[in-house]
Amino acid sequence: MDSHTGTFNATEIEKVLTLIGPEKFAAVVSDAESAMQMARRLITEKYTHILSI
Repeated sequence: MDSHTGTFNATEIEKVLTLIGPEKFAAVVSDAESAMQMARRLITEKYTHILSI
């Protein structure tokens, strides 16, 4: 998987969420780069309690 895609970034973020516990997160913050925006959207769609900032 290409390390510059939104899907890759979302997978890496989700590894951390799973390790720590998604219930301990309230928001995900990223810059304006398109792959990070996609990753942020994928995470907030799956974990609806996490806000996209």
